[in-house]
Amino acid sequence: MCCTATVAFLRQLVDLDRQRQECTQALATLREKKPAAAGSASASSSSAASSVSPSQVHAPPPAKLWVSLSSNFVRLPRAHVGELLRRDRARLDAEIEIVRGEMKERMKALQAIAPSLALDKGLLDFALA
Repeated sequence: MCCTATVAFLRQLVDLDRQRQECTQALATLREKKPAAAGSASASSSSAASSVSPSQVHAPPPAKLWVSLSSNFVRLPRAHVGELLRRDRARLDAEIEIVRGEMKERMKALQAIAPSLALDKGLLDFALA
């Protein structure tokens, strides 16, 4: 029973952390000023690079972006997308802290109820840290 609950908490933490990491990566992509079309190859070494004009390589980022919200694609202003991602990341941070708190409380209660229960030392340290 205790192992099943611990595994469920750990899976939930991993899923939430993965979502938070995706938000962080999306925010980093928004901040990037690099164009996606041009690589580091010089114009003389690649025929594809010579076909791209300098105005295309250094074009400003688009003012609006396509975003997937609840399985719908919506075109939103770039600044609004960044704010949505920051809010989502803050929500995920708060949710992760809540799950960690619940897991700590349950592990402490389990340790108090059955101190002789052979819990893995690494798991106990992780759960109560």
